[in-house]
Amino acid sequence: MDNFFRVVARAASRCVRRSGHVCVPTPSEAKEVFGFESVSQLAKKAADEAFRAPPSIPDFLKTISYDEYRDIRFDVKESLWKDRGNFQLQLIHPGFVFGNAVRLNTIEEGTVKRINFSPNLFTYGRNKFADKIPSDLGFAGFRIAYPFNQREEFNHALVFAGASYFRAVAKGEVFGLTGRGLAIDTGLPSGEEFPLFTEFWLERPAPAARQMKLYGLLDSASVTGAYAFTVAREIPRF
Repeated sequence: MDNFFRVVARAASRCVRRSGHVCVPTPSEAKEVFGFESVSQLAKKAADEAFRAPPSIPDFLKTISYDEYRDIRFDVKESLWKDRGNFQLQLIHPGFVFGNAVRLNTIEEGTVKRINFSPNLFTYGRNKFADKIPSDLGFAGFRIAYPFNQREEFNHALVFAGASYFRAVAKGEVFGLTGRGLAIDTGLPSGEEFPLFTEFWLERPAPAARQMKLYGLLDSASVTGAYAFTVAREIPRF
């Protein structure tokens, strides 16, 4: 029977910017050095400040074609956590429709460590602009890989890339519908607003673990938000 991934999102801290906090209470995480409560506090702090648009990428990367973007590939030999465990972390290059960079961090043994961008993490195929890529460009998002079929074969299971989009896939299936962290006033004549994830923290699971946690910070002109995601491999029961 096929495996599938269950993604549970807890969007428990949503704050209205510059209009006083409207935040759902969050549980205490006093035993954790960094966790959901930490991200919730960052969201509350951001709500008290003026909105700052996330850093934009160079114009030449925004105007590349779909085929040019597909020629930019993450070097899987650079996957994080590939030394042990059931999960590997792979990074996504900005460009094409991914016009903003997000900050990525790992959490290992309670310690937060920033993932620094480097062009050496990617190959650029036939593209001629590799030498123009800024060394501090940042990432469009990330993929979580998991060995669905064979122990040494890591397959994409979950993707976060662009705005607040994310999607998961089961063994033997293809990626389908995409979820969104938050959409505001959709379909209203006043105009729609789509907040962005601006930073993520990914908690490294234990070597034998079949689930992992990650946290996201959401921001827009109107609101901020803190998210916790639990990603678990499960065997369906009927």
